[in-house]
Amino acid sequence: MKKFIAFALSIITLAASICGCKQNEVELDVFEAGNTLLENCTFETHEDGVTVIKPDVIDGEHALRLFGIDSALVMQRDSKHQVFACVRADNPETILVIEANSAADAKTISSGAIEATIKSYKEDSIRYGQEDMLKINGCINRVVGRYVFLIICSDNTSAKKVLDGIVSEASK
Repeated sequence: MKKFIAFALSIITLAASICGCKQNEVELDVFEAGNTLLENCTFETHEDGVTVIKPDVIDGEHALRLFGIDSALVMQRDSKHQVFACVRADNPETILVIEANSAADAKTISSGAIEATIKSYKEDSIRYGQEDMLKINGCINRVVGRYVFLIICSDNTSAKKVLDGIVSEASK
């Protein structure tokens, strides 16, 4: 009888933990999250020291090609891949938010195409100055559930706090 009760309690505990995991799963709107990052991260200023030059928002389909991301790994809604992307042509500042089909797909994107992009930026150091290399070396490549984030900006420490706030809010 004791074995049966212990077994039943372990099944109940397992079921509760599985249900609990689903409740804590993050659900984000990639476009809202991307815009929040764009508005709250620090980007390079113009030569006048005042004017902030933010990265330009680009089409998600173009971003998939630009970053070499397999579109089969990315969530689609209404025939549109769930990708928010901002890039600068003259420096590596980037915001990329992707909703993958699964957590495994998100990890594949992060460890594959995103890591390759970061490596490419590092290898292209002739194009970038010391300040840009600091941005690249401190960039954020993070997976949260089905979501992939790449953030390269002037203050990656503050960007991490902004991202942590977005994830924390989405986890509630």
